[in-house]
Amino acid sequence: MGKPKKLLNVTELVDRIGCIKANIADLKAQEKEALEELKEMGIGERQGRLFEANVFTQSRSTTAWKEVVAEAKVPQRIIDKHTKTQDILVCKITARK
Repeated sequence: MGKPKKLLNVTELVDRIGCIKANIADLKAQEKEALEELKEMGIGERQGRLFEANVFTQSRSTTAWKEVVAEAKVPQRIIDKHTKTQDILVCKITARK
């Protein structure tokens, strides 16, 4: 990783990231509410001044792989053989109590 261009003190940096995450959470909540309102209008195209939206149905399939593996009685050694584990760098930001 490269060095940061501008060094902030740790307190400012942590608080900055926390505020960004809080703003994103608020925006996601607003987006979810607006999308639900749009979906309630039903299927069809809607025009805004800057954007357009299209509400439609779509099929989605998911596979419960744990259940498939259990039912097929796949041995743990096969699962382990095809499982990749690696260390990653994580940064968790939470509000102080």
